[in-house]
Amino acid sequence: MKNNYRVSDYFPFLERPGGDELTVPLVVNFKTIGVLHVERKNEGTFTKEDAEVLDMLANYVAVMLENVRLYQQERDHTNRLRFLLQYQQKLMKETIRHEDFHGITKTVSHMFDKAVIVFDRFMRPIAHERSGLSGQQLQQIAKQAFNQVLGQSRMGGHIQLEGLSDLSIAVWPIHNGGDAVGYLAIEASPNEMDDFFLLGVELARNIFSIQFMKQKLVFETKEQLKDSFLHKLLAAEIEDEESIIQYANVFQWNIFEEHRLAVLHLQMDESNGTVDLVKQNAEKTVLWNRLKVRIAAEDSSLLYGAVEDQYILIAPAARERKKPEKYWSEWHQRISRWINEEKTSYRVFLGIGGKASSIGDYYVSYRQAMQALQVMIRNFPGKSVAFFDELGAYTVLHHLKELEAAKLFVDKYLGPLLRHSVGRNADWLQTVRVFLDCNGHLTETAERLYIHRSTLQYRLEKIEEMLGFSLQGAEQRFNLMMALKLYDLYGLPSAKMLKR
Repeated sequence: MKNNYRVSDYFPFLERPGGDELTVPLVVNFKTIGVLHVERKNEGTFTKEDAEVLDMLANYVAVMLENVRLYQQERDHTNRLRFLLQYQQKLMKETIRHEDFHGITKTVSHMFDKAVIVFDRFMRPIAHERSGLSGQQLQQIAKQAFNQVLGQSRMGGHIQLEGLSDLSIAVWPIHNGGDAVGYLAIEASPNEMDDFFLLGVELARNIFSIQFMKQKLVFETKEQLKDSFLHKLLAAEIEDEESIIQYANVFQWNIFEEHRLAVLHLQMDESNGTVDLVKQNAEKTVLWNRLKVRIAAEDSSLLYGAVEDQYILIAPAARERKKPEKYWSEWHQRISRWINEEKTSYRVFLGIGGKASSIGDYYVSYRQAMQALQVMIRNFPGKSVAFFDELGAYTVLHHLKELEAAKLFVDKYLGPLLRHSVGRNADWLQTVRVFLDCNGHLTETAERLYIHRSTLQYRLEKIEEMLGFSLQGAEQRFNLMMALKLYDLYGLPSAKMLKR
């Protein structure tokens, strides 16, 4: 009856008395599931009374068959539920035994008897059980999943991947707290997804969600320890060297290996209007938390953390391969790309200190990185990566011991300009800076400041009047240049100075 569903074509005496055969249908829920057929009556032909008796028997048989079917279905459901509960216990054990996803993924693959892939929130495969999939097919699945699924963190149900030859892959989000923390891909076609299959998927997603949460808690605990470690390591005076060494052992980090420290600075584009500092700090914190996950996945040898609202990166000097400019430029490009993927308008700066080969050197490298960052942002707006070792005269000024003398020197030469700029549109300091950079050439200075030459001459006269000396002498220009470098290096002008 594969091609013809008319029962009467096979049983001509269907509900028709008067012949030597008689057939009545077995009906359950208005659906014919079979027939009750008799033939060769002892005497005469089958009568209407015979049809009624046979119909009564057919109803009884239909009820019996339906009861058997329901019993078998219930037994099958019970077995499948017991099967899922057994795998739930196995999956829970995997979350207790291990911190990664490989054991869970393998168990889920056995449960479905299908290929299973787990992606993180950035759509990168972090665990898979191929079950016959080749490496090339795995790459193809990851590519299609990245193109079709990434960004749909709150998608409902699942997405069936397209463009895969001879493969049918479905992807479900793994949620935690309303956001997608990862994705689960299973080799399955839509017609295979019955209620029990989807129940198994939901079970697997919940287990993976627990594992992601467990990883997050472990990660956050390590991050807190790491920040405490960096606070101790980058202190001006090391109080407990043994404690620092113990911290380093916890992170399996060789503190006595030569390292280089960098300060990462995230600067928001303020061209869109007034900046809400509270909101900006909250955004930067969220952004840094996401960057940390990517940094850890990219290079486990890189130590990172936050100190005094500054983001710190410490890399083994051996990773630079004697090409520090190339190494840190690649990190700058990498982090900038990640930030662009987050759809935020932050610019990335890296200030990089000298090498540290002992515990006491790390604080020096940190201060050098901070000063390289300050000088770059104030003087070289086109640069994004600056090494302290390449700052020229700034490296000499860095070792200046008499900081109070430096403050007085800056106050003498720049104080009048800074105080006179408060509350006014004129930036006298910038005028002097550009004038000195152009070696006193008026036309070039006016062009760089986008002002008329006569306006520049008026400004210079006012500056000379405020300072009390001429800008034409080489000695005074040198002193001004020195004051500017000290100002850039230490940020010496304080609120107290401006209030005088």
